[in-house]
Amino acid sequence: MSDRRPMQRRPPRRRSRRRVRINPLLNGVDRVDWKDVDFLREFLGDRARITPRRVNRSPARIQRRIRVAIQRARTMALLPYE
Repeated sequence: MSDRRPMQRRPPRRRSRRRVRINPLLNGVDRVDWKDVDFLREFLGDRARITPRRVNRSPARIQRRIRVAIQRARTMALLPYE
């Protein structure tokens, strides 16, 4: 017979969910306006790309509104495409 002991299973680790902090720029924001270029520039990277939710810490609903507002501002030539 072999001298090896049977493998013991480790209990699964419990992962704690990371607490999502909301971006302080978004406190009290109920409407995202495409004409507010200074506000929208905060959500653009240095190469004029829209930053993802995990970077700018915004909820999904507001991130969609920000995306649409940036696209509209780009159409009206208020923000750069690149």
